[in-house]
Amino acid sequence: MFCQNCGNEQETGKFCGKCGSALVQQVSPQQNQATTVNETAATNETAAVYTQQPPVQSQAVIQQQPVQPNVHVETVKATSKKYWSYFTHYVKQPSRIFENQQQEFVNGTISIAVFVALIGFIFYYLIKEIAGLIGKFANFVASDFPFDLMGGFKFAGPSFFSVFSKAYFLTLIALAIITVSMFVINKYFGPGYSFKEIISVYGTLLTPFSVLALATLLIFMANLYELGFLFLNVIFVFSLLILPFYILSTYLKTKSTGIDSVYSLVAYYGISSILFYIYFRVFLSSTIGRVTEMIKGLSNIF
Repeated sequence: MFCQNCGNEQETGKFCGKCGSALVQQVSPQQNQATTVNETAATNETAAVYTQQPPVQSQAVIQQQPVQPNVHVETVKATSKKYWSYFTHYVKQPSRIFENQQQEFVNGTISIAVFVALIGFIFYYLIKEIAGLIGKFANFVASDFPFDLMGGFKFAGPSFFSVFSKAYFLTLIALAIITVSMFVINKYFGPGYSFKEIISVYGTLLTPFSVLALATLLIFMANLYELGFLFLNVIFVFSLLILPFYILSTYLKTKSTGIDSVYSLVAYYGISSILFYIYFRVFLSSTIGRVTEMIKGLSNIF
């Protein structure tokens, strides 16, 4: 202990034994240096912690950011949900489309695409079965000869893409002819709805027959060919003949201009017949010719 008044030093006590003044604890140079070093180290640790803390916070913020969803996937999901709701509604009451034909263009287009795709699958399955029968018949006939009549050739039949694409394209063209013919009559002799509205109505009225087309495909797969061909005929009669008549009759009842509705329907069948004649001459005649040549080629082998 040290007295700042008289300079007296003593080991214990709070007051000086000589003058009675308050004593002050004396700090050695080693202790003072150690205290300074400890304070400096503590200051450096605090600064280091403060310096390292922001990157940790930034990393935590980066990790908390949500992953952005794929825009295209989300669009497809939303469209699928909307179409399913549309499908379940109009497959029960397809005639209600006349009340909402301005809002259902996208769904009507999807319905036409689904219907045409199912027809393509049906024709592929039928042609595949026919090709399989031809191959079995060829192998059966060739097995009666003592030598390899076919020369190692195996009849594999047409590919899926070649059959499906042609059936899809030809069916789509047929529906396009129907749609264009209805639009012309509606434009000049009816209420004058837009082409998109015609597609909305026609596509929606095809939804029950898409279900029937799926059932027909399953029936063919079950080898019930007579029932399958019966359903297939019903599909084509309704989609190409009865539905257009129903749509135009409904439109002409709403508003008919120019001529009587009977003559408007006659004009529709006249326009569609001309277009279908061109369609058969350009597309189907060449397709039928190729099939005929293939059958003749097989008959020449035997």
